[in-house]
Amino acid sequence: VFDMDGVLLLSQQIHEAAFREVLAPFRVPFRYADYAGMRTTAVLESVLEANCIFLGRAQLEALAKQKTRIAME
Repeated sequence: VFDMDGVLLLSQQIHEAAFREVLAPFRVPFRYADYAGMRTTAVLESVLEANCIFLGRAQLEALAKQKTRIAME
């Protein structure tokens, strides 16, 4: 398995934009550089909890799926 991100593909901007889109309704500050390389669910949970927003596991996973879908598009 090869990690080609940064060699054949630069995905940082894609993931940052996807995170910003799914986090927009929550109006929370977000700096992608603080979370780069972390799993999507862990990022969302960390950002939201840091802003006293606590979602259930199902809601968090749905938000993570939405972020992944946006990034893949």
